[in-house]
Amino acid sequence: MKQTLLIAFKDLKIISKDLKRSFMITLVSILLIITIASGLQVLFKEGIFINKMDVILVNQDTHPLSHFLIDQITEDENVTSILNIIELDDHLEAEESVRKNEVIAGIIIPSGFVNSLEVGTNYPLKLYTNNFNPIYSQMIESMLDSYMKSVSAGQSAVNAVWDYYGKMEIPREQKIRKIDTVVNDITLRAFLTRNNIFYKETIENVNSIDSVRYYFFSILIIMMMLLSIAGLKELVIEKKQMVFQRLRLIGVGEIRYLLGKKLAIIMKVLVQSSLLIILATTYISEGLSTELFLMIILLITMLVTTVSMGLLAAVIINCEERFVGIGNSLVLIMAIVGGGIIPSIYLPQQFNLVSKLMINYWGVEGFIALMTDRTDVFYNIIALLIISSTVFFIGSVILLVSKGGGE
Repeated sequence: MKQTLLIAFKDLKIISKDLKRSFMITLVSILLIITIASGLQVLFKEGIFINKMDVILVNQDTHPLSHFLIDQITEDENVTSILNIIELDDHLEAEESVRKNEVIAGIIIPSGFVNSLEVGTNYPLKLYTNNFNPIYSQMIESMLDSYMKSVSAGQSAVNAVWDYYGKMEIPREQKIRKIDTVVNDITLRAFLTRNNIFYKETIENVNSIDSVRYYFFSILIIMMMLLSIAGLKELVIEKKQMVFQRLRLIGVGEIRYLLGKKLAIIMKVLVQSSLLIILATTYISEGLSTELFLMIILLITMLVTTVSMGLLAAVIINCEERFVGIGNSLVLIMAIVGGGIIPSIYLPQQFNLVSKLMINYWGVEGFIALMTDRTDVFYNIIALLIISSTVFFIGSVILLVSKGGGE
């Protein structure tokens, strides 16, 4: 254990003095975070969305209940989130606006519409659409059909009431007075029942997260991966110089040396990116408390896994230039496919499996879980630890079989 710690701290004094490098890493990272977060913030504020559709509504019915129904529709957040309802008095103006494609559709409520429920007749609504936006027109028609089903339910109930009172030998005017309140009550109940037919709960995802928070974490991971590649380059050089064989002669085994180098690289990366880590955790943890500890654990786990995979590559590859070139290329691919730049949820479906093969995917998805109050962040941490242990074991076995490498 003592030898492992000596190996780990051997180069830490040198790197701790390189404050200029740490400052430049922080500056470049912040500029990158601000640029990407500003350019792609629409993915986090709105997600994939459609523009609001302008719809004209003309109410020719004077019944108080028709105005009540219109007020209920215009106050429905689910409707107004995709529809911009414009109320007009002239149906000809509405028809002309649809013809000129100034609006998507025009809806006309005819005179006597509500009273038709009382007598069991049918005064259909008028819907004007055009061929410029067939998909939007179909959406409007489907929404209107949904609302009219509640009216049909009320009309069926009113017919039943008329049949009931029809068996009584009383004048028609008296029948109308008796069922007037019943009609209003049935219509309102049908409409309110439609509005309460299900309980809606929106599940938060990546577009619920502030874009700067997201990229603070994802860019921090990418920078730590690049720093790990730069630090592990030394291991390839030492392998070529047959350092492992010389260490074996003085009683230091390959696995112990790998553990020491792994710890050294982890500490180096943490020191080099310390300013960025402080800024990231300060900004991300604003308004949060319990998530901060888990986020730091996730970040360290991500770094440990990255270094383990880098150690495996360093054991296999004998040329430092090739190691750095391949390593940086893989980090770039991981940044693109693993959700480092564009969240994986927005990538094409055929990239799903490829994304899950990227180690930064598990770190970013764990961060999303933390920010959206999900508990599966623990699965991400466990998955990263399993990957790290497995990869380090494979690297150790390869190094033992090759007896320390060398030219």
